[in-house]
Amino acid sequence: MRGILLKCWAGCHLQDICSALNISVSDLFYDQNISPRAIRRHHAKRNWEKSKANVEEMARGFQIDVTREAERFLKATVGKDISTLDDTQLATLMNSVCDALAVRLKEERGEYVNG
Repeated sequence: MRGILLKCWAGCHLQDICSALNISVSDLFYDQNISPRAIRRHHAKRNWEKSKANVEEMARGFQIDVTREAERFLKATVGKDISTLDDTQLATLMNSVCDALAVRLKEERGEYVNG
């Protein structure tokens, strides 16, 4: 930001608006008194905040995808005949079910949203 934009819908001139506000036109442009270093810091901070917001948004999207996939997996295992599975396959299936249930539980507790 470099200044303040003024618009008078009645059609007043800029000098008249500034006089009514008891300021000079140069008071509208506050960047001229700010050091270039401060401007760079401001832009860097703003870019960092945007980047952080994007990362958080992507992380939340990933969490939603993981939760959706866990729900899909759990629905697919309902009614599955485990009598045909060997011990290794059964252990893998049970571990996967436990992992999916843990994801669902975290989502229900709001652990993904808060951290």
